[in-house]
Amino acid sequence: MCGRYYIEIDNEELQSIVVAVERKTVIKTGEIYPTNTVPVLSPKGDMTAMRWGFPKYDGKGEIINARSETAAEKNIFKRPMAEGRCLIPASWYFEWEKQGSKKIKYALSPPDNRPIWFVFCNPKV
Repeated sequence: MCGRYYIEIDNEELQSIVVAVERKTVIKTGEIYPTNTVPVLSPKGDMTAMRWGFPKYDGKGEIINARSETAAEKNIFKRPMAEGRCLIPASWYFEWEKQGSKKIKYALSPPDNRPIWFVFCNPKV
């Protein structure tokens, strides 16, 4: 997954998720960036808010992606992979194509416009 995705609250399912989570805390909708507070389906099965990303060991930046082949072996992901997997709802996500010095942004979504769900690990497990 790339570094940004989108939560469209015109979608009834996503709107109900946002409303449920915002009873507890304010979350970001629209274009989502690393470090934003977003809705997640927790391992316990409840919708809650969580900060997107793992802080880097030196405090400079965020880690938002892991290789599925090695994530369970890396210290930063080992425990969250085993105990803290969550699902993040989204309308679509973005990928970029580089054409010379330009980057073209594409929004990718299912053809039926239903929400998509990303696997995310809770770094606070």
